[in-house]
Amino acid sequence: MKKAMIGAFVAMTLGAYASVDTNALATVIAQANAGDPRAETYIATCYMRGVGVKMDMAKAVQLFRSAADKGYAGAQNNLGYCYANGIGVATDDAEAVKWWKLAAEQGLPEAEFWLGASYRDGKGVEKDLAKAKHWLRLAAEKDFTPNGLTRDSLEQIRTAAERGDVASQTYLAGCYARGILVPLDYDEALKWFRRAAILGDEKAKEAVRRLEQEKATTDKGLGGE
Repeated sequence: MKKAMIGAFVAMTLGAYASVDTNALATVIAQANAGDPRAETYIATCYMRGVGVKMDMAKAVQLFRSAADKGYAGAQNNLGYCYANGIGVATDDAEAVKWWKLAAEQGLPEAEFWLGASYRDGKGVEKDLAKAKHWLRLAAEKDFTPNGLTRDSLEQIRTAAERGDVASQTYLAGCYARGILVPLDYDEALKWFRRAAILGDEKAKEAVRRLEQEKATTDKGLGGE
């Protein structure tokens, strides 16, 4: 019954303008006050969004931390997000990585992606392209993307890119450069950026320059597995 109540409540809170059943809210708050990590995480989300309660980022972080300390992966991921973006706490990329790693090790795809991105960009952790590729691949296998991209949409973009659509070529290149639904592969990214650059896209030309510099600063490129 407890899980059913929390699940029903979170379904309401996920919408930016969702109406809130005050009785359900009171029940989940009581469960959060009793230390249920799932309830704590959902109420923290309410405080972040101002859903059913007054927006309070510090309170949200407090609840995320309580649930994260209990090992709840969703809270660990969200606490990492708070640290990465300075929400309710001072920005601390290393602390963000710490929490994303804990959540990623439990198999949470969102955390796998952001941990991989951290290793890819050297943000909060020493840059490590092999680890980046590992974690980004795990997230991709679970179809997680930070922008809502689906595999069907990606294939449509690929088809358009192969037909010479510049916008699709640069988008596809960006997916390979970031490891979104495809392997993190700088060579493949460069291939598509160069195709767009040949067709005169100025942003693609700049992307080629930046990515070539990026490859030059690493011990080796990121080809296939």
